[in-house]
Amino acid sequence: MKNQSCLPYRGYTIDVRVVSSKAPSLDGQEVRYAVSWSILSFDSDAAPIVSLPEQLNFLTPDEGFRYAERQAKRFIDGCVNNANVGADPA
Repeated sequence: MKNQSCLPYRGYTIDVRVVSSKAPSLDGQEVRYAVSWSILSFDSDAAPIVSLPEQLNFLTPDEGFRYAERQAKRFIDGCVNNANVGADPA
């Protein structure tokens, strides 16, 4: 299992977790990597804002990290954009 924190993004920290597992293949068993990601505020004592496992398997840990970081950023962008939709322009 590997954990990696991404660079701060829009005031949040993204933590990515990669877990290896064996998957059956035509050649026997192959290693695959599953990812999950969490979005945290900068307050280290706060609970995660969201934590999601992905239902995909990756061939390398790096592919999993990049995918999870991209998905977490999309989630944050969506939340920020939804918050701005209701804002009253002055």
